[in-house]
Amino acid sequence: MDGYCLQGQPDRANELLNLMRVEGLKPNVVSYGTVINGYCKHKKVDFAWQIFEEMPHKGLKPDVCVYNAMIQGLFSVGRSSHALKIFTDMKNVGLVPDSYTYGIVLDGLLENEKFEDATLFYHEVDSKRLAFHLPFYNKFLHFLCNHNNLGYAFSIFNSLPAKGLHPDCKSYNIIICGCLKHGSKSDVMILLKEMAKRGFKLNVSTVSLLLDQIQGDDDMISLLAKLIPSYNDV
Repeated sequence: MDGYCLQGQPDRANELLNLMRVEGLKPNVVSYGTVINGYCKHKKVDFAWQIFEEMPHKGLKPDVCVYNAMIQGLFSVGRSSHALKIFTDMKNVGLVPDSYTYGIVLDGLLENEKFEDATLFYHEVDSKRLAFHLPFYNKFLHFLCNHNNLGYAFSIFNSLPAKGLHPDCKSYNIIICGCLKHGSKSDVMILLKEMAKRGFKLNVSTVSLLLDQIQGDDDMISLLAKLIPSYNDV
């Protein structure tokens, strides 16, 4: 089933699921989850939802992975309200969302331009220390830097070590891009030096932004040379 889904054929995976039942076999939660995820990845969410609703009637309880797939699928087709309802239902049946779940919800709200809801969700998760997961914070940093809130982005970036997290290469690229877009050149220099110390490299979009702004700045050009990935790094 997983092979069919990876090949973009969730219908064939579903046929196999039905064949198992005809043959007297009992598909488990993983089998159902594979088909649901396959449909969701290809935005055939109505088919996924039908299978999701079928599971309890087959004596199976969707686990966190199945809920994650269903929530992500609903967000991918713009059904934010339904996705949030499933997220609430998940908690009501006694399942504990994992860090991936929180990332899916935050990303889904941001992708669907539910910015106020996304901000409230971020504050709730952060205040309750529910997601000790760097990608969750990177998603929100990216949102802030793209929406003219560099000061708030910096406060979150600088607070990460206190949460037991340390900015990674992606975190630095996000915050540096934010600084470049808002003309904060002195902060860029500090961040570039930190990246060099930690052995991080710049991504293509960050390099492109930097090249537009460093003409004539020999110190920054020298530092930039250390942070551009070479072919051997790829």
